[in-house]
Amino acid sequence: MLLVNLTNGNGTSQVMFAWDHCRSPGCATNGVSPPGLPPNTPWPVDDADQVNHYPEARHLGVYNVLLCDGHVQTMRKDELRPYMYYVN
Repeated sequence: MLLVNLTNGNGTSQVMFAWDHCRSPGCATNGVSPPGLPPNTPWPVDDADQVNHYPEARHLGVYNVLLCDGHVQTMRKDELRPYMYYVN
């Protein structure tokens, strides 16, 4: 999908492309981990392993997010919204 085809209604400045991780940047669920969630959904912010997927402690309570329009901003987990994970 081309970034110009984003259709979530919020445009490229509201869709996350990548963000800080403590391990590998593969953050989507895979159908096995975490248990009970379907594959290719965002990692739950309340999961026991969330600290590795949303590392707020790394930068004094925030982490860096690259959005699809190319700008980077700092965020906290409580600022995440479901539409920020999806392009359409």
